[in-house]
Amino acid sequence: MEPKSEPSSSAHTWSYWQGSPELLTHIARVIEDVANRTLSSPQYLIEIRVGSDAEVFRTANEFKANVTPEALRRFDWLGVGANNQKFDVQFVLCHQKHFHSFALAVNRGH
Repeated sequence: MEPKSEPSSSAHTWSYWQGSPELLTHIARVIEDVANRTLSSPQYLIEIRVGSDAEVFRTANEFKANVTPEALRRFDWLGVGANNQKFDVQFVLCHQKHFHSFALAVNRGH
């Protein structure tokens, strides 16, 4: 089996990159662990996007069990976050020029 060749540096796609559900689940679990130790009553969100399609999950286990192979192969944006009424923790991977922030529906006490 020959290794896959990567596209030239001028390519603007990650389509050759195979997302690892284990790695991405580990990242989500680390964020959950940090949030559980430092935030009071945190909420979680994992969102993975391919173009205008999005898959949304509330836990790392749900993500690992239900994320589609298509999303893992072709995602152009992945966000893993935890927050409570005062704090927000986010890990984002994206190849877009503009950062896309996501927010959980939590009353921030403003």
